[in-house]
Amino acid sequence: MHQIARQAQQTSAVTLHHEIDTLTSSMTEMSQRISALVEGGKDLTGDVYVELVAVERTVGTLVRRLERLGSRLA
Repeated sequence: MHQIARQAQQTSAVTLHHEIDTLTSSMTEMSQRISALVEGGKDLTGDVYVELVAVERTVGTLVRRLERLGSRLA
């Protein structure tokens, strides 16, 4: 019984780590795309540009948090 519970716990941790890695990868890609928009945002209105910069910072923060979480699970 205990061995089955341990195996399930290990599988769960591996699955969780994989999901965190997948989320981190997707968020990193999104962050890169947003950064490219910010860098090329010369034609954007002031409000749109300001909001895009705010989104860039928020997504960057989320990526860093996901990376920390992933490293804790490794």
